[in-house]
Amino acid sequence: MPKLSKRVAPKTGLVLRKGEYVRPNGSYQFRLWNPETKQLDQASATTLDELREKEKELMKNRLIGVKTGQKITLNDYYVIWKHNKHVKPNVMSNYGYMYTRYIEPVLGKKNIKDIKYSTVQSFYNGLLDKEILAINTLEVVHNVLHQIMELAVRDDVIRRNVTDGLLAEIKRNRPAPKRKEGLTLEEQERLLEVLDDPEFKVWKPMFLFLLNTGLRVSEMAGLTWDDIDYDNNLIHVRRNLKYYPDENRKSVHAISTTKTTTSHRDIPLTDKIKDILEMQRRDGNACTECIDGVSGFIFGNRFGGVHHQGSVNRAIKRIVRKANADPDAVPLPSFSSHTFRHTITTNMIYAGVELTAAANILGHKDIKTTANIYNRVLNEQKRNAMDALDQFSQKMDYEKNEKKKRK
Repeated sequence: MPKLSKRVAPKTGLVLRKGEYVRPNGSYQFRLWNPETKQLDQASATTLDELREKEKELMKNRLIGVKTGQKITLNDYYVIWKHNKHVKPNVMSNYGYMYTRYIEPVLGKKNIKDIKYSTVQSFYNGLLDKEILAINTLEVVHNVLHQIMELAVRDDVIRRNVTDGLLAEIKRNRPAPKRKEGLTLEEQERLLEVLDDPEFKVWKPMFLFLLNTGLRVSEMAGLTWDDIDYDNNLIHVRRNLKYYPDENRKSVHAISTTKTTTSHRDIPLTDKIKDILEMQRRDGNACTECIDGVSGFIFGNRFGGVHHQGSVNRAIKRIVRKANADPDAVPLPSFSSHTFRHTITTNMIYAGVELTAAANILGHKDIKTTANIYNRVLNEQKRNAMDALDQFSQKMDYEKNEKKKRK
Protein backbone atom coordinates (compact mmCIF):
# COMPACT_ATOMS: atom_id res chain seq x y z
CA MET A 1 0.00 0.00 0.00
CA PRO A 2 1.48 3.45 -0.92
CA LYS A 3 2.73 5.49 1.99
CA LEU A 4 0.40 8.36 2.93
CA SER A 5 1.64 11.83 3.78
CA LYS A 6 0.35 14.10 6.50
CA ARG A 7 -3.24 15.20 6.14
CA VAL A 8 -2.45 18.57 4.56
CA ALA A 9 -3.51 19.51 1.02
CA PRO A 10 -0.64 20.57 -1.24
CA LYS A 11 -0.32 24.23 -2.29
CA THR A 12 -3.30 25.41 -0.18
CA GLY A 13 -1.94 24.03 3.07
CA LEU A 14 -5.54 23.10 4.02
CA VAL A 15 -5.80 20.66 6.90
CA LEU A 16 -7.81 17.70 5.65
CA ARG A 17 -10.75 16.11 7.41
CA LYS A 18 -10.53 12.99 9.51
CA GLY A 19 -9.78 10.01 7.28
CA GLU A 20 -8.50 12.10 4.34
CA TYR A 21 -4.92 11.67 3.19
CA VAL A 22 -2.62 12.88 0.42
CA ARG A 23 -0.51 10.31 -1.38
CA PRO A 24 3.08 11.09 -2.40
CA ASN A 25 1.91 11.34 -6.03
CA GLY A 26 -0.55 14.10 -5.11
CA SER A 27 -3.75 12.02 -5.32
CA TYR A 28 -6.17 11.72 -2.42
CA GLN A 29 -7.43 8.82 -0.36
CA PHE A 30 -10.11 8.42 2.29
CA ARG A 31 -9.80 5.66 4.88
CA LEU A 32 -12.02 5.37 7.95
CA TRP A 33 -12.89 2.39 10.15
CA ASN A 34 -16.51 1.30 10.11
CA PRO A 35 -17.48 -0.31 13.43
CA GLU A 36 -20.70 -1.71 11.93
CA THR A 37 -19.04 -3.71 9.14
CA LYS A 38 -15.73 -4.18 11.02
CA GLN A 39 -13.79 -2.99 7.97
CA LEU A 40 -12.32 0.17 6.43
CA ASP A 41 -14.44 2.46 4.27
CA GLN A 42 -12.11 3.49 1.47
CA ALA A 43 -12.17 5.76 -1.57
CA SER A 44 -9.55 7.30 -3.89
CA ALA A 45 -9.62 10.30 -6.23
CA THR A 46 -7.30 12.61 -8.14
CA THR A 47 -8.90 15.77 -6.71
CA LEU A 48 -10.17 16.68 -3.28
CA ASP A 49 -13.62 17.62 -4.62
CA GLU A 50 -13.98 14.22 -6.30
CA LEU A 51 -12.87 12.47 -3.12
CA ARG A 52 -15.43 14.30 -1.00
CA GLU A 53 -18.24 13.30 -3.38
CA LYS A 54 -17.22 9.69 -2.81
CA GLU A 55 -17.09 10.32 0.94
CA LYS A 56 -20.71 11.51 0.85
CA GLU A 57 -21.72 8.26 -0.84
CA LEU A 58 -19.86 6.20 1.76
CA MET A 59 -21.41 8.11 4.66
CA LYS A 60 -24.88 7.84 3.11
CA ASN A 61 -24.43 4.08 2.88
CA ARG A 62 -23.40 3.99 6.52
CA LEU A 63 -26.49 5.95 7.50
CA ILE A 64 -28.95 3.64 5.73
CA GLY A 65 -27.12 0.50 6.80
CA VAL A 66 -25.65 -0.68 3.51
CA LYS A 67 -22.14 -2.03 3.58
CA THR A 68 -19.78 0.32 1.83
CA GLY A 69 -17.72 -0.37 -1.22
CA GLN A 70 -18.38 -0.71 -4.94
CA LYS A 71 -20.85 -3.59 -4.64
CA ILE A 72 -24.26 -3.15 -3.01
CA THR A 73 -26.23 -6.37 -3.37
CA LEU A 74 -29.94 -6.99 -3.43
CA ASN A 75 -29.49 -8.83 -0.12
CA ASP A 76 -28.10 -5.63 1.41
CA TYR A 77 -31.22 -3.72 0.45
CA TYR A 78 -33.53 -6.51 1.48
CA VAL A 79 -32.16 -6.18 5.04
CA ILE A 80 -32.88 -2.42 5.03
CA TRP A 81 -36.34 -2.88 3.49
CA LYS A 82 -37.25 -5.58 6.01
CA HIS A 83 -36.05 -3.44 8.92
CA ASN A 84 -38.18 -0.48 7.85
CA LYS A 85 -41.24 -2.36 6.60
CA HIS A 86 -44.06 -2.31 9.14
CA VAL A 87 -46.75 -4.88 8.38
CA LYS A 88 -48.52 -7.64 10.28
CA PRO A 89 -46.14 -10.39 11.48
CA ASN A 90 -47.85 -13.05 9.36
CA VAL A 91 -47.54 -10.86 6.26
CA MET A 92 -43.83 -10.23 6.89
CA SER A 93 -43.35 -13.95 7.49
CA ASN A 94 -44.83 -14.63 4.05
CA TYR A 95 -42.68 -11.90 2.46
CA GLY A 96 -39.57 -13.31 4.13
CA TYR A 97 -40.34 -16.81 2.90
CA MET A 98 -40.84 -15.60 -0.68
CA TYR A 99 -37.54 -13.74 -0.60
CA THR A 100 -35.41 -16.52 0.89
CA ARG A 101 -37.14 -19.29 -1.10
CA TYR A 102 -37.24 -17.70 -4.56
CA ILE A 103 -35.46 -14.34 -4.84
CA GLU A 104 -32.29 -14.75 -2.78
CA PRO A 105 -30.89 -17.89 -4.49
CA VAL A 106 -31.05 -16.23 -7.93
CA LEU A 107 -30.68 -12.47 -7.39
CA GLY A 108 -29.64 -11.98 -3.78
CA LYS A 109 -25.85 -11.73 -4.28
CA LYS A 110 -26.05 -9.66 -7.46
CA ASN A 111 -24.96 -6.05 -7.43
CA ILE A 112 -28.26 -4.19 -7.37
CA LYS A 113 -26.98 -1.91 -10.14
CA ASP A 114 -26.45 -4.93 -12.40
CA ILE A 115 -30.05 -6.20 -12.14
CA LYS A 116 -31.70 -5.31 -15.44
CA TYR A 117 -35.24 -5.57 -16.77
CA SER A 118 -34.28 -8.65 -18.79
CA THR A 119 -32.68 -10.20 -15.68
CA VAL A 120 -35.91 -10.04 -13.72
CA GLN A 121 -37.96 -11.02 -16.78
CA SER A 122 -35.95 -14.25 -17.16
CA PHE A 123 -36.23 -14.83 -13.41
CA TYR A 124 -40.04 -14.53 -13.45
CA ASN A 125 -40.42 -16.76 -16.49
CA GLY A 126 -38.19 -19.34 -14.84
CA LEU A 127 -40.38 -19.36 -11.75
CA LEU A 128 -43.48 -19.94 -13.86
CA ASP A 129 -41.98 -22.53 -16.20
CA LYS A 130 -39.45 -24.42 -14.07
CA GLU A 131 -40.77 -23.94 -10.54
CA ILE A 132 -44.36 -24.21 -11.86
CA LEU A 133 -45.28 -21.27 -9.66
CA ALA A 134 -48.89 -20.06 -9.71
CA ILE A 135 -49.35 -16.55 -11.04
CA ASN A 136 -50.83 -15.48 -7.69
CA THR A 137 -47.65 -16.60 -5.92
CA LEU A 138 -45.54 -14.74 -8.47
CA GLU A 139 -47.53 -11.60 -7.61
CA VAL A 140 -46.28 -11.85 -4.00
CA VAL A 141 -42.68 -12.41 -5.17
CA HIS A 142 -43.01 -9.39 -7.46
CA ASN A 143 -44.48 -7.28 -4.68
CA VAL A 144 -41.44 -7.93 -2.48
CA LEU A 145 -38.87 -7.38 -5.22
CA HIS A 146 -40.59 -4.25 -6.52
CA GLN A 147 -40.61 -2.65 -3.07
CA ILE A 148 -36.92 -3.42 -2.46
CA MET A 149 -35.93 -1.95 -5.83
CA GLU A 150 -38.12 1.10 -5.22
CA LEU A 151 -36.30 1.76 -1.95
CA ALA A 152 -32.98 1.65 -3.81
CA VAL A 153 -34.35 4.16 -6.34
CA ARG A 154 -35.35 6.58 -3.59
CA ASP A 155 -31.90 6.28 -2.05
CA ASP A 156 -30.36 7.17 -5.45
CA VAL A 157 -28.52 3.85 -5.57
CA ILE A 158 -30.19 3.01 -8.90
CA ARG A 159 -31.88 5.33 -11.40
CA ARG A 160 -35.09 3.44 -12.04
CA ASN A 161 -37.09 0.47 -10.82
CA VAL A 162 -36.57 -2.17 -13.50
CA THR A 163 -39.55 -4.19 -12.22
CA ASP A 164 -42.06 -1.46 -13.15
CA GLY A 165 -44.71 -2.90 -15.48
CA LEU A 166 -42.95 -6.25 -15.74
CA LEU A 167 -45.59 -8.40 -14.04
CA ALA A 168 -48.33 -6.90 -16.23
CA GLU A 169 -46.32 -7.81 -19.33
CA ILE A 170 -45.78 -11.36 -18.07
CA LYS A 171 -49.53 -11.74 -17.50
CA ARG A 172 -50.39 -10.40 -20.97
CA ASN A 173 -48.19 -13.01 -22.61
CA ARG A 174 -49.59 -15.95 -20.68
CA PRO A 175 -53.04 -17.54 -20.54
CA ALA A 176 -55.27 -16.20 -17.80
CA PRO A 177 -55.43 -18.40 -14.68
CA LYS A 178 -58.50 -20.53 -14.23
CA ARG A 179 -61.31 -18.45 -12.80
CA LYS A 180 -62.35 -19.25 -9.26
CA GLU A 181 -65.90 -20.54 -9.23
CA GLY A 182 -68.46 -21.04 -6.49
CA LEU A 183 -70.33 -24.29 -6.01
CA THR A 184 -73.42 -24.73 -8.16
CA LEU A 185 -76.82 -25.27 -6.54
CA GLU A 186 -76.59 -28.99 -7.32
CA GLU A 187 -73.11 -29.19 -5.80
CA GLN A 188 -74.28 -27.34 -2.70
CA GLU A 189 -77.11 -29.83 -2.28
CA ARG A 190 -74.65 -32.71 -2.63
CA LEU A 191 -72.34 -31.11 -0.06
CA LEU A 192 -75.22 -30.87 2.44
CA GLU A 193 -76.07 -34.53 1.83
CA VAL A 194 -72.51 -35.60 2.65
CA LEU A 195 -72.36 -33.37 5.74
CA ASP A 196 -75.34 -35.31 7.12
CA ASP A 197 -73.07 -38.35 7.36
CA PRO A 198 -72.19 -39.05 11.04
CA GLU A 199 -68.51 -38.95 10.06
CA PHE A 200 -68.80 -35.19 9.54
CA LYS A 201 -71.19 -34.37 12.38
CA VAL A 202 -68.69 -32.14 14.22
CA TRP A 203 -67.69 -30.38 10.98
CA LYS A 204 -71.19 -29.69 9.69
CA PRO A 205 -71.94 -26.53 11.77
CA MET A 206 -68.67 -24.88 10.76
CA PHE A 207 -69.12 -25.51 7.04
CA LEU A 208 -72.74 -24.38 7.15
CA PHE A 209 -71.57 -21.24 8.96
CA LEU A 210 -68.97 -20.49 6.25
CA LEU A 211 -71.51 -21.18 3.51
CA ASN A 212 -74.07 -18.81 5.03
CA THR A 213 -71.84 -15.94 6.23
CA GLY A 214 -69.05 -15.77 3.66
CA LEU A 215 -66.43 -15.25 6.38
CA ARG A 216 -62.79 -15.92 5.63
CA VAL A 217 -61.44 -18.94 7.52
CA SER A 218 -59.17 -16.68 9.63
CA GLU A 219 -62.22 -14.56 10.55
CA MET A 220 -64.29 -17.61 11.39
CA ALA A 221 -61.46 -19.11 13.47
CA GLY A 222 -61.06 -15.88 15.44
CA LEU A 223 -64.77 -15.47 16.16
CA THR A 224 -65.78 -15.74 19.84
CA TRP A 225 -69.17 -16.18 21.47
CA ASP A 226 -68.89 -12.57 22.68
CA ASP A 227 -68.88 -11.47 19.02
CA ILE A 228 -72.42 -12.85 18.60
CA ASP A 229 -74.76 -9.97 19.45
CA TYR A 230 -78.13 -11.59 20.02
CA ASP A 231 -79.67 -8.33 21.27
CA ASN A 232 -79.05 -6.51 17.99
CA ASN A 233 -78.93 -9.62 15.76
CA LEU A 234 -75.38 -8.94 14.55
CA ILE A 235 -72.11 -10.82 14.14
CA HIS A 236 -69.20 -8.51 14.97
CA VAL A 237 -66.16 -9.36 12.82
CA ARG A 238 -63.28 -7.75 14.69
CA ARG A 239 -60.17 -9.92 14.29
CA ASN A 240 -58.30 -12.58 12.35
CA LEU A 241 -56.75 -15.67 13.84
CA LYS A 242 -53.64 -16.34 11.78
CA TYR A 243 -51.51 -19.48 11.63
CA TYR A 244 -48.10 -18.78 10.18
CA PRO A 245 -44.38 -19.64 10.57
CA ASP A 246 -42.42 -17.35 12.89
CA GLU A 247 -38.77 -16.34 12.43
CA ASN A 248 -37.70 -19.87 13.35
CA ARG A 249 -40.15 -21.32 10.80
CA LYS A 250 -42.25 -22.78 13.60
CA SER A 251 -45.96 -22.40 12.92
CA VAL A 252 -47.83 -20.40 15.56
CA HIS A 253 -51.31 -19.00 16.10
CA ALA A 254 -51.67 -15.27 16.67
CA ILE A 255 -54.47 -12.74 16.89
CA SER A 256 -54.34 -10.11 14.16
CA THR A 257 -56.47 -7.24 12.97
CA THR A 258 -58.85 -7.85 10.08
CA LYS A 259 -57.41 -8.02 6.59
CA THR A 260 -58.55 -4.48 5.72
CA THR A 261 -60.53 -1.72 7.42
CA THR A 262 -63.62 -2.78 5.45
CA SER A 263 -63.20 -6.31 6.79
CA HIS A 264 -63.92 -4.87 10.26
CA ARG A 265 -67.68 -5.18 9.87
CA ASP A 266 -71.03 -6.34 11.23
CA ILE A 267 -73.00 -9.12 9.56
CA PRO A 268 -76.74 -9.56 10.17
CA LEU A 269 -77.50 -12.53 12.40
CA THR A 270 -80.34 -14.39 10.67
CA ASP A 271 -82.53 -17.11 12.17
CA LYS A 272 -80.77 -19.70 10.00
CA ILE A 273 -77.34 -18.65 11.33
CA LYS A 274 -78.70 -18.75 14.89
CA ASP A 275 -79.78 -22.35 14.28
CA ILE A 276 -76.30 -23.18 12.96
CA LEU A 277 -74.69 -21.69 16.09
CA GLU A 278 -76.99 -23.74 18.30
CA MET A 279 -76.00 -26.81 16.27
CA GLN A 280 -72.37 -25.95 16.99
CA ARG A 281 -73.08 -25.74 20.73
CA ARG A 282 -74.77 -29.13 20.57
CA ASP A 283 -72.69 -31.11 18.06
CA GLY A 284 -69.46 -29.22 17.43
CA ASN A 285 -66.15 -29.33 19.26
CA ALA A 286 -65.75 -26.79 22.04
CA CYS A 287 -62.58 -24.67 22.09
CA THR A 288 -60.69 -24.24 25.37
CA GLU A 289 -57.63 -22.46 23.94
CA CYS A 290 -56.61 -18.91 24.84
CA ILE A 291 -54.50 -17.01 22.30
CA ASP A 292 -53.01 -13.58 22.94
CA GLY A 293 -55.51 -13.05 25.75
CA VAL A 294 -58.54 -13.99 23.62
CA SER A 295 -60.67 -17.02 24.52
CA GLY A 296 -64.18 -18.35 23.99
CA PHE A 297 -63.64 -19.20 20.32
CA ILE A 298 -66.78 -20.65 18.76
CA PHE A 299 -65.29 -23.33 16.53
CA GLY A 300 -62.77 -25.78 17.97
CA ASN A 301 -61.02 -28.93 16.84
CA ARG A 302 -61.14 -32.33 18.50
CA PHE A 303 -58.26 -31.37 20.79
CA GLY A 304 -60.00 -28.26 22.08
CA GLY A 305 -57.77 -26.01 19.97
CA VAL A 306 -58.55 -23.54 17.22
CA HIS A 307 -58.87 -24.14 13.49
CA HIS A 308 -56.71 -22.82 10.67
CA GLN A 309 -56.97 -22.87 6.89
CA GLY A 310 -54.87 -26.02 6.51
CA SER A 311 -57.02 -28.11 8.84
CA VAL A 312 -60.22 -26.86 7.23
CA ASN A 313 -58.98 -27.63 3.71
CA ARG A 314 -57.91 -31.14 4.75
CA ALA A 315 -61.44 -31.77 6.02
CA ILE A 316 -62.85 -30.51 2.71
CA LYS A 317 -60.69 -33.04 0.83
CA ARG A 318 -62.14 -35.86 2.94
CA ILE A 319 -65.65 -34.63 2.23
CA VAL A 320 -64.99 -34.48 -1.52
CA ARG A 321 -63.57 -38.03 -1.49
CA LYS A 322 -66.64 -39.26 0.39
CA ALA A 323 -69.01 -37.49 -2.01
CA ASN A 324 -67.29 -38.81 -5.13
CA ALA A 325 -67.18 -42.39 -3.87
CA ASP A 326 -70.75 -42.70 -5.12
CA PRO A 327 -70.58 -42.75 -8.95
CA ASP A 328 -74.32 -42.17 -9.30
CA ALA A 329 -74.39 -38.94 -7.25
CA VAL A 330 -73.54 -35.39 -8.35
CA PRO A 331 -69.73 -35.16 -8.15
CA LEU A 332 -68.07 -32.46 -6.09
CA PRO A 333 -65.15 -30.54 -7.65
CA SER A 334 -61.86 -30.11 -5.84
CA PHE A 335 -62.32 -26.89 -3.89
CA SER A 336 -60.92 -24.96 -0.93
CA SER A 337 -62.39 -23.06 2.00
CA HIS A 338 -62.25 -19.83 -0.01
CA THR A 339 -64.77 -21.33 -2.44
CA PHE A 340 -67.46 -20.68 0.16
CA ARG A 341 -66.97 -16.92 -0.31
CA HIS A 342 -67.46 -17.24 -4.07
CA THR A 343 -70.47 -19.48 -3.46
CA ILE A 344 -72.28 -17.08 -1.14
CA THR A 345 -71.57 -14.22 -3.57
CA THR A 346 -73.24 -16.18 -6.36
CA ASN A 347 -76.15 -17.08 -4.09
CA MET A 348 -76.65 -13.40 -3.20
CA ILE A 349 -76.81 -12.55 -6.91
CA TYR A 350 -79.53 -15.16 -7.47
CA ALA A 351 -81.35 -13.80 -4.39
CA GLY A 352 -81.27 -10.27 -5.83
CA VAL A 353 -78.97 -8.78 -3.16
CA GLU A 354 -77.70 -5.33 -4.15
CA LEU A 355 -74.01 -5.12 -5.11
CA THR A 356 -72.90 -2.69 -2.38
CA ALA A 357 -74.64 -4.68 0.34
CA ALA A 358 -72.93 -7.87 -0.85
CA ALA A 359 -69.52 -6.16 -0.81
CA ASN A 360 -70.14 -4.92 2.75
CA ILE A 361 -71.15 -8.37 3.97
CA LEU A 362 -68.08 -9.97 2.40
CA GLY A 363 -65.76 -7.22 3.64
CA HIS A 364 -64.29 -6.50 0.20
CA LYS A 365 -61.97 -3.50 0.22
CA ASP A 366 -62.62 -2.82 -3.46
CA ILE A 367 -66.18 -3.20 -4.72
CA LYS A 368 -64.68 -4.24 -8.08
CA THR A 369 -63.87 -7.63 -6.50
CA THR A 370 -67.56 -8.22 -5.90
CA ALA A 371 -68.59 -6.59 -9.19
CA ASN A 372 -66.39 -8.96 -11.20
CA ILE A 373 -68.28 -11.96 -9.81
CA TYR A 374 -71.62 -10.17 -10.22
CA ASN A 375 -70.94 -9.25 -13.85
CA ARG A 376 -69.81 -12.76 -14.74
CA VAL A 377 -72.88 -14.42 -13.20
CA LEU A 378 -75.26 -11.83 -14.65
CA ASN A 379 -73.72 -12.32 -18.09
CA GLU A 380 -74.27 -16.06 -17.74
CA GLN A 381 -77.88 -15.41 -16.73
CA LYS A 382 -78.40 -13.18 -19.77
CA ARG A 383 -76.82 -15.79 -22.03
CA ASN A 384 -79.06 -18.50 -20.57
CA ALA A 385 -82.09 -16.23 -21.03
CA MET A 386 -81.22 -15.62 -24.68
CA ASP A 387 -80.65 -19.35 -25.23
CA ALA A 388 -84.07 -20.05 -23.73
CA LEU A 389 -85.61 -17.36 -25.95
CA ASP A 390 -83.88 -18.84 -28.99
CA GLN A 391 -85.20 -22.32 -28.18
CA PHE A 392 -88.69 -20.91 -27.70
CA SER A 393 -88.47 -19.08 -31.02
CA GLN A 394 -87.32 -22.25 -32.81
CA LYS A 395 -90.19 -24.15 -31.25
CA MET A 396 -92.69 -21.53 -32.46
CA ASP A 397 -91.23 -21.64 -35.98
CA TYR A 398 -91.41 -25.44 -35.98
CA GLU A 399 -95.08 -25.46 -34.92
CA LYS A 400 -95.85 -22.80 -37.52
CA ASN A 401 -94.27 -24.88 -40.27
CA GLU A 402 -96.11 -28.00 -39.13
CA LYS A 403 -99.44 -26.17 -39.39
CA LYS A 404 -98.61 -25.10 -42.93
CA LYS A 405 -97.80 -28.67 -43.89
CA ARG A 406 -101.14 -29.93 -42.55
CA LYS A 407 -103.02 -27.37 -44.65
